[in-house]
Amino acid sequence: MRLKLGSLSGIIGGVSPGGSRPSPIGVDFGVSEMKLLQVQTGEPASLIAAASVETPAALLNDPAKRLNFQLGELASTVRKGGFKGKRGACTFPAEQTLCKALSSPKVQGVSLSEVVSHALSEQLECHPDALVCRAFEAPEPGRSGKSEMLGIAAPRELIERLVGGLRHARLEPVGMHSEFLAMVRSFAEMEAKPENGAEEKPHTTLYLDIGLGSTKIAVAIGAHATFARRIDLGGRHIIAEIERQQDCNAAEATRLWRSLSSMNDALPVAMKKAAGAESMGARRLAESAAAGVDLTEPLEILTDEVAMAVRYHESVFPQKRLERIVFVGGESRQVALCQHIAKSVRLTAQIADPMAKVARSGRESTKGVDLAQPQPGWAVALGLCLSPTDL
Repeated sequence: MRLKLGSLSGIIGGVSPGGSRPSPIGVDFGVSEMKLLQVQTGEPASLIAAASVETPAALLNDPAKRLNFQLGELASTVRKGGFKGKRGACTFPAEQTLCKALSSPKVQGVSLSEVVSHALSEQLECHPDALVCRAFEAPEPGRSGKSEMLGIAAPRELIERLVGGLRHARLEPVGMHSEFLAMVRSFAEMEAKPENGAEEKPHTTLYLDIGLGSTKIAVAIGAHATFARRIDLGGRHIIAEIERQQDCNAAEATRLWRSLSSMNDALPVAMKKAAGAESMGARRLAESAAAGVDLTEPLEILTDEVAMAVRYHESVFPQKRLERIVFVGGESRQVALCQHIAKSVRLTAQIADPMAKVARSGRESTKGVDLAQPQPGWAVALGLCLSPTDL
């Protein structure tokens, strides 16, 4: 199996709801950086402006101070970024998001939102009013014949703070979305309008967003998410492990981790040698790719979590077996890591550049981001631009 960055570059396009018009300014409060994006909807979508604000190293491990910094930078970034209009949509951070897949019979007089709100508030042992909950029903019933739902909740206090932050930046809040749903929606047009124009059954896809701070998993039937989960393991955890093992500083550990991307030609050989016990396979891959650094533990955590998502989906929807993995997120540039995960669950895999089909003239404002290079980390920002306005 060969993976190449940008190999899923042709899947963005189609007409967004409402015809051609400037999308809201999408604000993705990520760990490594805050991303702002706006596109002109249409076929294809075209870039209006993009901007990125890097997180200071001292704030990477402090979510509260990091969000304070990003909200403080938002107004000036919008003002200087070449964006149009004042409509804004943003994510609520995955680290403060609760996701739960639920099965429930339909009860007359009780909405699915009420079912989800009760279940999630009970799990968190809080009053339902303390949460903002949303329910997303699967396009078909599961094995049990019940309605299958994905419930997503965030603290109401956080949502109110983000709405206030958008308003402080003189934006009109029109959308608030989870990172998981925004990631899936960045590819929704592919599912809505197959390239050959023929009617096709929706693909069943596992989306894996490997970021600096964490890894997000979402499983979707077509454009409908059925499972979502955050793993508290990302690039910075692997870098810290390399730093510990090699007794080196963070910059040296980062260079060693980044060097994995230059070893693509050796990966197929390493994979074949690693056939056998999964833990030994992870060890051999890690040692061959990272000059003796043993990354067995983080690799096993990632592959176990992905395998669990696959098993859950296929137990609930046996007629909708997973067909592929789509990798996004900044750390998906590490092809060795993506290939190892894909091989562990025996699924076809592609590393996506979500921005590749967004048309641009080259004259647009792109502060802090080089769109001449593949940008797998911009799936959530693009998904915000393509999501429905719901506020």
